Amino acid sequence: MKSFLSMFPRSLKELKSVRCLTVTAMLIALDIAIKIVTIPVPALGSNMKISFAFLALASVGMLYGPVVGAIAGVVCDLVGYFATTQSFGAFDIRFTLVELLAGFIYGMCFYNIKFNKTFIPRVILSKVIVIIVCNLFLTTYFVYTVSSATSEGFWAMIPPKILKNLVQLPVDVFLLCVVLPIVKKAYISTFGKSKYYDAGTSDYPNELFKSYKGFRAVMLIVALTLIGLAVSITYGVALNERYTTHVSNQKKTLAAYDEQLDEIKAQLAQINEKLGITADEADE
Repeated sequence: MKSFLSMFPRSLKELKSVRCLTVTAMLIALDIAIKIVTIPVPALGSNMKISFAFLALASVGMLYGPVVGAIAGVVCDLVGYFATTQSFGAFDIRFTLVELLAGFIYGMCFYNIKFNKTFIPRVILSKVIVIIVCNLFLTTYFVYTVSSATSEGFWAMIPPKILKNLVQLPVDVFLLCVVLPIVKKAYISTFGKSKYYDAGTSDYPNELFKSYKGFRAVMLIVALTLIGLAVSITYGVALNERYTTHVSNQKKTLAAYDEQLDEIKAQLAQINEKLGITADEADE
């Protein structure tokens, strides 16, 4: 527990290093550049896109911890919003909070990470937390509250996002397992270890992917994750159908009220005509 809590002051001290600021700035620029190149998924919605910019933010968290990762997330969102032409709508600080949380989570999971049998479970855990907290709930809720043009309810927006993240999860985990060790090895080879670096952390075991005793445990985690997401999809679809039925019934009710109103207006027009009252006099 003491070791876990100590990562926060150590991460904060990383900001004293010019090397930290320089490398973080480079990775932020890489994050923004990757965000420009997104893969649209029109089958899941007009605004559904797949991006791999998280790799740069996860690298910041791995190298310098949760504090620097959170700050990098804020800068990525602010600079990315104003520097790219992909942004739409007014700026909303709540989406910056989502990026902050993502950088913070990556920093907690990856700072001074050991590339041993705990590496892959921590990668999976980090992505599952980011998906559930940031992607599924916070982002969806913020989009739901600020978008007045959509007729979808909050729970109706969840299933497409679950499906998109479910498809992307194995790819993201694989990329993190490949990219993070390479980034760490290149960083240490170039700069050496940080003065706040945990001396007990192994640098880059070449046997990481050749022999892995916890493979069955990882498969169990993946299976449980997929089962949980499948249950969420089923629940979300049921809520979506319920919401769609409710909206349809409301529309039918409003249409019936409109018909009744038209009939009342017609009857009033007939009465006014019999009484010799003109339309202008009736309005008065």
